[in-house]
Amino acid sequence: GPSTESITIEGNGHTITFNQLNSDWSNITTENNAKLIINNAHITNSGYNDGPWNRHDLNFACDVELNDVTTDKAIALKAAGTLKNVTISDANTSDTYAIWIQPNGQTVSVDGCLIDMLDCSDGRGIKIDEQYVGDAVAKVTLNVNDLKVKSQNKAAIMVKSKAGADINIKNID
Repeated sequence: GPSTESITIEGNGHTITFNQLNSDWSNITTENNAKLIINNAHITNSGYNDGPWNRHDLNFACDVELNDVTTDKAIALKAAGTLKNVTISDANTSDTYAIWIQPNGQTVSVDGCLIDMLDCSDGRGIKIDEQYVGDAVAKVTLNVNDLKVKSQNKAAIMVKSKAGADINIKNID
């Protein structure tokens, strides 16, 4: 409801499947921008799972916090995000970033995570890209601590935004 500030889902090791209702832009969002917190779960989506990131990824349009989560889909963030002990292993057909951040002025923190994109042709790490943002591009702050990236000779972190990014890194492999 309108006074909800956060929604917490305790996964208890189960799978949470977000339904993709069409072929493009199926965003995960909350009413009144409440923060979505998911703990101890495997998350995935159904429906259109091939092709570009906006039809394949788990697209979070709300603030999200993922703790002790695994996923077989890449993650797109339009708002703030905290990923702690998250494993992303995506075998999409090609050219997929494990984490795609739209630069809307938010802070994204990645702590104790594994990005394993070896089963994806041209699988990649993290990208901050202004594509689809329009004129409202704003600098992102990205905090990375204890991240391991497995990819096919691609950059672990790429920034393609005229607003740039503030990136703080501690221990990346």
